[in-house]
Amino acid sequence: MRFVFLIVGVAIILTAGVAWFVLREDGSRTMGKPELSSAERGKFVFRRCQACHAIGENKKLTGPGLAGVINRPSGSIEGYRYSNAMAALSVIWDEKTLTEFLTKPRAFVPGTKMGFGGIKKPQEIQDLLAYLVAEGGLHDAEATQ
Repeated sequence: MRFVFLIVGVAIILTAGVAWFVLREDGSRTMGKPELSSAERGKFVFRRCQACHAIGENKKLTGPGLAGVINRPSGSIEGYRYSNAMAALSVIWDEKTLTEFLTKPRAFVPGTKMGFGGIKKPQEIQDLLAYLVAEGGLHDAEATQ
């Protein structure tokens, strides 16, 4: 009977030890849980946005589509009815302006119809931007000329 307990105990210890070392995608080993990339974490942050925004081309919900939003001029999607404040805004949605806007949308564009309160954690904004880039969020200026 002691022998059975010994075997079970060794099996549990070995299983826990193997689970602790995780093989990463790049072939290196790490201890503990595998880390998500910034874009993978950004996918979870985007869940807050997807009720009103879509990433796919020409997809419009309550808010404008976000395909090509990074480096795109503000208020530039044809056919979307922007608020007067957003239509009058003249910025390029780069990392700096998107970070400021996403932190406090109504402070950055007073009068915007976007009801979202903002993302408080800078890392979450960086993760969201990485996700947008990975999903086709970079603006192609040549394609729109």
